[in-house]
This record gives sequence, C-alpha cells and structure tokens, in this order.
Amino acid sequence: MIGTDPMDPPGPAECMVVVYRPADRNPRRGYAFHDGMEFCGFLEDEGRIEILCEPGEHIFYVSGTTGAAVLADLEAGRTYYLRVRSRPEFLRLQVVAEPLRASDRDVFAAIEEEMAACRPLKAVPEETDSYETSSWDEVSEPRGSL
Repeated sequence: MIGTDPMDPPGPAECMVVVYRPADRNPRRGYAFHDGMEFCGFLEDEGRIEILCEPGEHIFYVSGTTGAAVLADLEAGRTYYLRVRSRPEFLRLQVVAEPLRASDRDVFAAIEEEMAACRPLKAVPEETDSYETSSWDEVSEPRGSL
C-alpha cells in the first residue's frame, strides 16, 4: 500500500465507503479489505481506504488474524464509515468491523478525531494481483456463508 490523496465526495449516482483502522493492538499486520469478491487493499495500522461504489447491497469483508464481515445497503450520494480494530479473545486477536453513523453527533466527533490520525492508502497493482490469486479460497469460503 502506498499513500494517496483523499478522494472527493461521492457524486449523486455513487457512494463512498471509508474503511479506517485507528492505532491498534496488532500494528505490524495489514488486514485485507474486500468489497464482495473484489480485493480493495491492505488496511494498515493508522491507515484508511476510501472506495467509490454503486448503491445497493454490499458485503464488506476484512481478514487478518481472523475475519469480520458487514452487510450494508448503501444509498447514492452518501458516505459510510467502517472502523476496523482488533480485540483480544481466547489468546488471539479478533478482527472487528464496526459500521459508524455520522448522524450520531458523539460518534461523528470520534470519527473525525480518529480519521485525522489515519493516512489515506491505495493498493499497488502488483500487490493486489498476487494477493487475489493466493487468497481466493481463504476469502471466498467465509463470505459464502453470509
């Protein structure tokens, strides 16, 4: 993953999803982030990935030491936030993906503060191609059960 500039807000026919990972317990391990079967990149500690996508139903999946999935029905013209973190559970770290609503003023203040510390990232094409090929079975099985 390499640094990039933040994206412009979504247009009227698309939505934006901002997936971010504040400082975490497992800073050296990147978490793979997928929109359905599409690999979007590795979410590094204190990093964020911004994607534009079509409105409708999406399954967002994050895998690291374990995996977490969120099913979302997205509306056009809106921005959605997904916070990724890990918590200790039975001698390993459990990956957690939390959808956040900007309409809750307290949550939105926390989002802005956490996001200020997270740098925007984008995938390197060579990294994406090799990961997609090697991880297909690992990722497709859990998502198939949703």
